[in-house]
Amino acid sequence: MTAVVRCAPPRNKSLTSELANCSRYLDREFTLLSRVRVVLALGHVAFKGYLDHLRRRGAYVMPLTLRHGET
Repeated sequence: MTAVVRCAPPRNKSLTSELANCSRYLDREFTLLSRVRVVLALGHVAFKGYLDHLRRRGAYVMPLTLRHGET
């Protein structure tokens, strides 16, 4: 288990600058977790943060949209 942002910001809303500042920690954790096969992102911030991590690693990420409750 890991987190995209390390602390609970005011009103629990992460700023773009906070995400950027914490990104190196997320990248390092995924480097250490070399056997990860499945990632479950809980929420939009985590979803976008993981996709950004993949892009920083040079992976192609097709355009994706997080959606809730669609049938």
